Amino acid sequence: MYLTYDEYLNFGGGLEQSAFENYEFEAAKKIEAATFGRINEPGEAVKRCTFRLTELAADSAEAGSFSHDGLSVTINKDELTKKADEIIYNYLIGETADGVPLLYRGDCYVADV
Repeated sequence: MYLTYDEYLNFGGGLEQSAFENYEFEAAKKIEAATFGRINEPGEAVKRCTFRLTELAADSAEAGSFSHDGLSVTINKDELTKKADEIIYNYLIGETADGVPLLYRGDCYVADV
């Protein structure tokens, strides 16, 4: 868990606690995948990233298509994935854990070059 319910509320979230816990778990898993589990103590950037991803997950829970009074709406799941990736990149680029960038994906990293 990268974000507590109280922190979520302080950032302006409005979900009920049970819904928050489900969406926060989903957000944390996305962050863990992107950072290869490097986060030991979540800092401000990680907490804010988790907040944004939690809100995105809640907003997109009904992704798909629906019609109402002749208006047809389609929510593209690929666009939601792209948006989640953008949020992770924008919030976590430049953040490090033990001197290693959180988003580093290479096979060799020397911190003191």
